[in-house]
Parts: sequence; structure tokens; C-alpha cells
Amino acid sequence: MSEVAVIGSGIVGLWTADVLSARGHRVVVRTAHPPEFTHSAAAACVITPLLPGDWEPRDARFLAAWGRYRRTIEKFRSIDSIRAENDRFLEPMPSYECGFDEGGEQILEKGFNVSRFRHLPFAPVSVIPISPAVRVRNHVDEVHVCTFCAAFTADFCNTEQFLPWLQRELEARGVRFVNEPVLRREQIERWGADVVFNCSGFGSPRVFDDPCMYQVRGQSMFISTPNEGPPYFGIASGHHAVFKHRRGYYLGSYFLEGEQEVRRFPSKTEYDLSLEFARGPYTVLCDRLGFDVPNLPLDRLTRVNTGLRPFRPDGPRVEADDGIEQESDGRLRVVHNYGHGAHGWTVGFATAEEAVNTAEVRGWLSS
Repeated sequence: MSEVAVIGSGIVGLWTADVLSARGHRVVVRTAHPPEFTHSAAAACVITPLLPGDWEPRDARFLAAWGRYRRTIEKFRSIDSIRAENDRFLEPMPSYECGFDEGGEQILEKGFNVSRFRHLPFAPVSVIPISPAVRVRNHVDEVHVCTFCAAFTADFCNTEQFLPWLQRELEARGVRFVNEPVLRREQIERWGADVVFNCSGFGSPRVFDDPCMYQVRGQSMFISTPNEGPPYFGIASGHHAVFKHRRGYYLGSYFLEGEQEVRRFPSKTEYDLSLEFARGPYTVLCDRLGFDVPNLPLDRLTRVNTGLRPFRPDGPRVEADDGIEQESDGRLRVVHNYGHGAHGWTVGFATAEEAVNTAEVRGWLSS
């Protein structure tokens, strides 16, 4: 049995602690914030295998991401299989991803061609024309004209419920949570852990070098209306989304790149743009898709979150780091598991398994 430290208590850090504790190791999670206040908590957690538009389906990165999605969604389903139906974390979410025409092709968010989306066998996908087209202001100077929706049913998970639940499960197994922002290498050395799993996301470059990673910002709003009934559905267009689910509404304004300053606090610009989408294009799209327009109780916003996604063009970094020397004798044993870039909920359990497997095959973890 090994003494293990996990840096970070977002969904990837919690899954890593889950795998380690299930295999009998003593685990301490070192975190600046409890799970419900991490950037993972800002996500809507619609679990779909959407991938960067420049990844070809036969590309090794694409295949790896697809396999990780399959293993992660099965983990969620196995948890739900022993829970009462009304208490399950996943709920089916009819989803409508709006797209636009570009050069004769139908394009979704992040340049993903709808023809490639349709062949992924996670759910049947149909294309619904939107006529007349709907104009959406994605950002201050970015406008998309939505001409169609890709319609499918996804798995939606309420992050506000799942993260605290998983923390309680881990604590029941003996996993300890220590409130400690990790800012320097010297801190890690003092822990005396046999292996350190770096799941610190966007904070990783403070301690570990990674020239490939950059931060992508998102913002989300949560409205609690637990007694409002179906239909439950989500509509997304570009940076914006509104999901009506069993316990309320989620409004998102997400995947904002290229900013000179990465902000960790909510932005009035994104706040205003989310409300603009909810009050305007969202209502039009609801009508075009045959839904009664929900009466969004915007006066009942419970919180506004900013989420920073640690984005890496080639996907998450899941590997052992052999180049870390300690002040004392020997080397620091570190396994990285970060850089999921808005896909931590989609593939995080699988990368946690891979990270722990990496330590095991190197002989770093003792049974």
C-alpha cells in the first residue's frame, strides 16, 4: 500500500483519487478549493464525445478520446445502476447543437463538421433546418447565423450534486482532503508521498513546465427551479447554451480563447451575452424547434461561475514525469493527468485509470 498525493479536486483529481483508493492506496487530495468551488463545478457536464475539428476519425488521438469517453460514461452508468431512478446523476437530455453553413459545409462548434458528428455511434443524430436562420452574437465581435440544428440525446450530469457526492464517497474510504494551494515544488517534496498525481489543471504551469498548454475561459450561470416539470432539453449555439434539467436551468457562455488576460472571476461581458442569448435567439430557437418557450426565472440565479479549461491541442497529458529532481536524494515521482480542455467530465475517469496504471507498471505503487 502506497502513500499517494493528488493535486487538485476537480473531476479529474476526484476520479484519480477514486481509482487509487479503490486499489487500496492511502490518498491525500491537496486542493486550494473544495470540489464544488473548482472550475469543474462551472461545467454543464453534457457528456458527449465532441472532439476538435482538426482530429481525423482514424487519428490515434481521436480513437483514444473515443475509448476514454466510452469508459467514462460506463462508470457514470454503473454508479447510477444502484441508485433510485429519481436519484440518478445522469438524465437523458435532448440536445440541439446549432450550426452554420461555411463553404458549402455544415459546421458546429469549434469547426466540427456535422457529417463527422453524425457517424459517432453514441446516439442517433438528425439535422433539422432552421428557417428563417437565426442570428446569434457569440461574442462582442463574433456573429454566427444558425441555419440548422444537430439533434441528439446526450447524458446530462448535475455537477453541483455529483462533485460533493463523490467527495463524500472518497472520505468514507479514508481519502483525506487538505486545503493547501500548491504553488512551489518545495511543498510537494515535503509531503513525502511515494507518488504524486498532478491533476491541477490550469494551475499546473505554476509548478510543472508545459509549453503546450493554454487556458480557455468559460462562464456559467445556475438557476434553481427543482419543481418545474418536463420537457427537459438543451439548445446550444457557438459559445452559448441553455439547458433546462430536472433541478433548474444552466446557462453557459464558454470556450473563449485568445484573451490577453485570463480572468478567474465572472465577466460582465459574458454575463450580458448569456442573457442576450437567453432572452433573444434562445426563445426564437425554442419556437422553431416546436418547444414552448420556458419562462426563465433570471431573478433566481444562485451563482455565476468562471471556469478555466487547461487546453492542450493534442489532448490531455497523461504520463509519468521522469525529469523532476528533488533537493534531497532521488527524484520526485510524478504522474501527470491534466489538460482535458473542457473534456474532463467526458473522459476523466478513463484518464485516471491510465494515470494510475502508468504508476503501477513503473513499479511506483506497492500493493
